[in-house]
Amino acid sequence: MITLTEELLLLTIGDDGAVSHAAGTSAFATALLGAALIDLTQCRCIDVDLHTVRLGKHQPTQLAHLDLVLQRLALDAKHGQVPGPAEWLRLHSVESAQLMRLSLEQLVQRGILGVQDRRVFWVGKKRCYPVVQGQELQEAKLRLLAALLGEAQVPTPHDTALIGLARVGQVLE
Repeated sequence: MITLTEELLLLTIGDDGAVSHAAGTSAFATALLGAALIDLTQCRCIDVDLHTVRLGKHQPTQLAHLDLVLQRLALDAKHGQVPGPAEWLRLHSVESAQLMRLSLEQLVQRGILGVQDRRVFWVGKKRCYPVVQGQELQEAKLRLLAALLGEAQVPTPHDTALIGLARVGQVLE
């Protein structure tokens, strides 16, 4: 399965392999870390509300980018310094470059993206995602465009979160 964090990152990569300028902004860094928190919540590794972030199970997710964030949260908790989610995102947004790198590496390992001459590009002419529940998942840009133009059924919670994160991260502009 592809994570919200990975899909948000994929939204910044054009067909020609060019990465949107939005990927280098502090707003995108915050959105990317926010996506990781949502992914960790869905894995039941953490519990987040408006005021607190609480650790749940302490076992790795087997996804390097999520394990990085989980380790950081565990380290903060060990020192008794886990602030609320908004403050945590602000404090750790500088660490988003490593989160981005690990996410890209995983997308390359799964054959969704390729690397050539240090540039990231889509593998093949058609953007292909892994098969989920017997169906190939439609590419995020197409799903979001259909949802935003009212051409889709009610968006899934995953796509709703992705739209919000893309908006915060200035990817929709």
